[in-house]
Formats: sequence, structure tokens, C-alpha cells
Amino acid sequence: MGKVAEMTLTCRECGNEFVFTAAEQEFYKEKGFTPPLHCKYCRANRRNASLLCSGCGGQLGRGAAAYCAACESAARLGPELEARRLKSALAEVTARLSTAETEKAQLANSVNARLAAVEAEKAQLVNEFSAKLNAVESDRVRLAEEAEARLKVVESERVELAASLQEKERLTAELQEQLNAVSVELEKAVRYRATLDWLEPTLKSLKEGLSALEGTQDSLNQTMLRLTQRLETNGNGGLARMLRRLFRPHWKPSQSAMDTSLDKALH
Repeated sequence: MGKVAEMTLTCRECGNEFVFTAAEQEFYKEKGFTPPLHCKYCRANRRNASLLCSGCGGQLGRGAAAYCAACESAARLGPELEARRLKSALAEVTARLSTAETEKAQLANSVNARLAAVEAEKAQLVNEFSAKLNAVESDRVRLAEEAEARLKVVESERVELAASLQEKERLTAELQEQLNAVSVELEKAVRYRATLDWLEPTLKSLKEGLSALEGTQDSLNQTMLRLTQRLETNGNGGLARMLRRLFRPHWKPSQSAMDTSLDKALH
């Protein structure tokens, strides 16, 4: 429902405009009155000018209150009605206070019972918390001991690992030295092999020369053998023995010994 807007009306008596407020509109509507035709000043003057006493007919003074019969009766009964209303209100308030006191007592009992239950729950929770705290403390001590033992084991393993690492470094150094020595020997072997490769044609030529010399020496030995045999046949045994003693230092070694020496030189 929208708010009633103020209205501007024109007074029929003085011709001035006056405001017919929203509150006045609601009051007039509630009482069933028609909107006013005069402003407040003109209405007040009209009331004061025509206000006469109903008993003697005399004119009442300016500003004097005037009531109709119903309003005058209500004005007279007003204080009594007000007293009755206040007495009824006082009785109602007293009853409400009594009810409130009863509810207060019940609420206090309920609160006390609830407080007692809360205290019991609090004690139980404190006990449970203390038990859990003790268990946690025990676990903490146990874990601390286990951690300390584990740290000792780790420290021991670290020391052993450090010693093992030092031993590995020593072995690595020794292996490196051996590898360097092997590399040197390998270089020597490579140079020696290169030298043998370079000497191989010469050794082969020497072996061929020795083979030729061996053939010549064999022929000479056969010749000397036949000569000594002939001298012995002819009765010159002394000369034969002399020739044998003379040529014995110059007899060659066996062919197998010469081949063995040359193979060793080549390989």
C-alpha cells in the first residue's frame, strides 16, 4: 500500500492555501469526515465565535474547551477508566511476573542441571585428554629414543661409509698407478713390436744366410770326413786325427738349436 501524499487546499473564507497533511487525511478517512474547507485559523475563529454555554446561553471564553455529550461523559469517566485500565494492566503484569518467576526457577533448575552435566562432561573430557596426553608423551619419548638410536646407527653407517670411501679412493689410486704402469709397458711393447717388425726382414735374411752357410758347412764336413777316412785307409791315421782336432771347433751347432734361437729373436 503506497504512502499518502500531502494535498494543498484553498480556504473558502480567507482564500489562502493550506496543507492537508497525510496524517490528517488518514484521520479524516478513519472518522468518515469530508476534507476541510477552511484553514486552521479560520476554523479556530469560527469555533470561538459561535461557542455558547448550553445551560445559560452565555458565550464561553476564547480558548475554552467544548465537548459534546458523549465526549463530556467520556471526559468525566476517563480518569476512572484509566484507573481501571492501569489496575488491569498491573494485575496482568503481576501475573506475568509470577509466571516469569516460575519460568525463571524452572530455567535456573534446568541451567543448574545442565551445568552439572557440563561439569561432568568437562571432568570426563579432562580425564580423557589427560590420558591421551600421557599416551602422546609416552609415544613422544619412545619415538625420540627410536630416533636417537636410528641416528646412532646412521652415524655408524656414515663412519663406515667414509672409511669404505677412503679405501675405495686408495684402491682407485693404486689401480690408476697400475693402469699407468700398464700403459707405459704397453707403449714399450708397442715400440718393441715396431722394432721387431722393422728387424723382421733383416732376421729373415740372416736366417736364409745361415741356412746357406749351413749347407756349405755340411758340404765341407762331408769333404773333410771323406778326406780323413781316405787318410786312415792310406795309413795316415795321425794326419787324420790332426785334421779332426783342427776342424772340430769350427763344426756348426745343430739345425734345431739355430731355428730355436731365430724364433726367439723374431717373437
